[in-house]
Amino acid sequence: MRAQLIHGDSLESLQELDDESVQCIITSPPYWHLANYGFEEQIGVEDTPEEYVSRLADVFDQAKRVLRKDGLMFLNIGDTYYGSGGSGGDFQKGGLRETHRPYRQPRKKHEYLKPGDLVGIPWMIAMELQRRGWYLRADCIWNKSQPFPESVLSRPRKAHEYVFMFSKSSSSKYFFDSTAVRMNDKHITTNWAGPSSKKRRKSHPAPMPEHIVRLAILAGTPNGGSCHACGKPYERMGPRWFHLESHVQKWKKSCKCEESIPVAPVVLDPFCGTSTVGLIGMEYNCSFIGIDGNEDYIKESENDIGVIRRKHFGKNIARGILVNLGKEIKERKF
Repeated sequence: MRAQLIHGDSLESLQELDDESVQCIITSPPYWHLANYGFEEQIGVEDTPEEYVSRLADVFDQAKRVLRKDGLMFLNIGDTYYGSGGSGGDFQKGGLRETHRPYRQPRKKHEYLKPGDLVGIPWMIAMELQRRGWYLRADCIWNKSQPFPESVLSRPRKAHEYVFMFSKSSSSKYFFDSTAVRMNDKHITTNWAGPSSKKRRKSHPAPMPEHIVRLAILAGTPNGGSCHACGKPYERMGPRWFHLESHVQKWKKSCKCEESIPVAPVVLDPFCGTSTVGLIGMEYNCSFIGIDGNEDYIKESENDIGVIRRKHFGKNIARGILVNLGKEIKERKF
């Protein structure tokens, strides 16, 4: 497995990646006017939500180019209230209110938004990506089991965010491992309940929650690996309803390459922060490409990924080594 961490602008860095070189994209971009991530030209500080959505969509245009035709993108995004400078903030240790000054929204008069309006950022982004050619396949709800406190008594406390699942192709042409994400022997639903990240740090105000990353990796990447020549995911062998918790799953190639060797699928996060996606991806036999504009986050990610690699693959593993996956593999667990 390989880990590639890039310090730079997400849009410009994505332009340097090869076409259709990534199997799955899992990301949570900066929310509009909720935090300062400590570098110039960062996304999330635009004057209007329309500007913010347009800049994000430009990034995802490039992400769409590097995603394989049979790949998926999982996008976690939250909402905010217009003119408020946030949606309540986070009072926990290491949270927004403690270490990161939220950007106050401009007090400009918007075409239709009034002070106190819930902006609807997630659906603005979703519909813009649909206009740009993405297929919106699911609107999963991160139902927060431990929502952050809000000092507001005039409305319900917010306890959810969206995780949109996008594809480049129709439902019959992309890879989705429904067997890997079965819960209690039932097909996964759009209710992705769970807590916020357990690895909250002062260096990053809002790392992506681990349970969302795990579900996305299990669903969007093949545990059997991908063909080294064409990149096509390996397929499961055997009945799809077989109970797999203590079972060694067999995989077979799904392409016509004569000498196909299974290698780790590539997962991309164009707003990687401290690389929660990369760290969990390494645990689940995935290569990782992470991009972020904050140099401190990249350095922290390099250190943490090095620790994970030594822990799971031995002390003598070389950085950048390619690990071939066998055709009989212990099933991954959520």
